[in-house]
Amino acid sequence: MLSTSKEKLILCLIFSLESFFKNATQTPKQRKREN
Repeated sequence: MLSTSKEKLILCLIFSLESFFKNATQTPKQRKREN
């Protein structure tokens, strides 16, 4: 298995970054729609 603890941490970081950017881009759009 090539999956090591470091790779798992990297994947977690990437996932968290992606979700963070998605939330940052979605929240303003949703607020505009609500207004």
